[in-house]
Amino acid sequence: MSDRHGKSVLVLGAGTMQLPAVLAARRRGWRVAVAAPSAREPAVALADEHLRCDLTDVPALVAAAGALAGAGGLDGVFTAGTDFSHSVACVAESLGLPGVAPEVAERATDKGRMRATLAAAGVPVPSYAVVGQGGGAAVDAQLRAAAEVPLPAVVKPVDNMGARGVVRVDSPSQLDAAIDGARAQSRSGQAVVEQYMAGPELSIDALVCDGRVTICGIADRDIRFPPYFIEMGHTLPSALAPAQLSDATEVFRAAIAAVGIRNGAAKGDVMVTDEGAKIGEIAARLSGGYMSGWTYPYATGVDLTGAGLEIAVGAPAPDLAGALEPRWQRVSAERAFLSIPGRVQSIDGTEEAQCVASVRDLFVRVASGQDVDLPTSNVEKCGNVIACHDSRDAAVEAALVATQTVTVRLEPGNDRTEAFLFGQDQRVGAFGDAGQRQLARIEAESAAAAVSGAAPPPPSSGGADAHGAVAVVGHPELLASDMRDWHGLQVADAAHRALELGRGRLVTAASGIGGSTRCIDRMFWRALLRGSVQGALYVLDRERRAGGDSEARCAA
Repeated sequence: MSDRHGKSVLVLGAGTMQLPAVLAARRRGWRVAVAAPSAREPAVALADEHLRCDLTDVPALVAAAGALAGAGGLDGVFTAGTDFSHSVACVAESLGLPGVAPEVAERATDKGRMRATLAAAGVPVPSYAVVGQGGGAAVDAQLRAAAEVPLPAVVKPVDNMGARGVVRVDSPSQLDAAIDGARAQSRSGQAVVEQYMAGPELSIDALVCDGRVTICGIADRDIRFPPYFIEMGHTLPSALAPAQLSDATEVFRAAIAAVGIRNGAAKGDVMVTDEGAKIGEIAARLSGGYMSGWTYPYATGVDLTGAGLEIAVGAPAPDLAGALEPRWQRVSAERAFLSIPGRVQSIDGTEEAQCVASVRDLFVRVASGQDVDLPTSNVEKCGNVIACHDSRDAAVEAALVATQTVTVRLEPGNDRTEAFLFGQDQRVGAFGDAGQRQLARIEAESAAAAVSGAAPPPPSSGGADAHGAVAVVGHPELLASDMRDWHGLQVADAAHRALELGRGRLVTAASGIGGSTRCIDRMFWRALLRGSVQGALYVLDRERRAGGDSEARCAA
């Protein structure tokens, strides 16, 4: 596909997910403008012009794009990884540019209209109900219809992305609160309640030119943390059986046709259930989540975003065929790293993570002084790693090792961290239910030892020994455990990583530590089971800062 110099394109959004579009346009020698409300977004500095616009304000966007076209011409408008495909369509229609019609984009954005459109066309979808259309008696009837959706169900805003406000409901008593939460995350105040679909989930990208659909990547998604739906990563290409992939792509193609996308991009979340493939969602854009701009190009050599831009400026279908032909077949894996509640003190291990063999990219999304929490949506993760290798196992392992190497170090003495590690925050910890069972056993043993009058840890006049190390009484059974945390790290590796970063050392109960050395036991292991490396490191940092007071305060 030849470059088309002299073109001008407007990209909606200027964040990390829009960087591939800006860079692809610049490689073609095009004039690039970005529309974004903030000048601090990373793609702004790479663009020729920045339109400071609220991307939900369609009239303002249309006016700004019109001024841009009048000043120097405009050949196309584009987005990827945002939920503003309707805004793109309105700008394109107003200026007579290539793209989908606004009503098509609306059907691929509003999940209620999407479900109705697909169901009417016979495309497999779960049973569903929409709540929030109209008011008064209408909403009451909608709530009654929602209560009839079989459980378990999924409740989500009709017009948001990134799993914001999305939650699984397992009992009728949870439904009203879930609907209220989803409606609060919806620009239109509406929620959709749909039957939960069990099975593997695929993310699929496609480009559509004159109605011809080219599938451009099928990835296996790793979704965790129920009742929420947090994507801890994806691996491309999918490892599912060819028959399952064929079924999924056939359903996706039918959904594209039903929604009406004839020129542009399409992104689908497809569930592979026992009843066959069903559409989770469809969007009139390329995917976010590092797939269209990173993992697919790494795995195939295809400049997918660049091809999408060519369609946005009206490139003919024959010119796109060669550009979409894979140049090689590799495996690319993306994995996320996250944090327990607290405030970031520092990000440790980033240079080490970037040196892991086969790692291509490391994206850190948090900074010192920022509040963090366990994610309830995909926008609350702390960062992502992307690896690529000829071997699937090697690509996944490289991504996991890199995420295990990065540690979001938290400020000591934070109430939210204390509550998660030692207090009332009962969310499942880093090692899941198995870790919770181990924690309960340790606490029962400690309580029994207290009743029997067993000797307490050695006394202390300070938090560390002469070398600055905090002593930690070893726990052989835990160190031998094969439990893994949410980043895939085993207990022993997590303990040693925390001790290394926190200048701690393992000792035995009879090692003769000495009266001037602080020795911590249950507090360290509880924090490890609750927060893995982060939790144990937090205890070591707090212990050193507190000069020994923290053991008496929190070991009970």
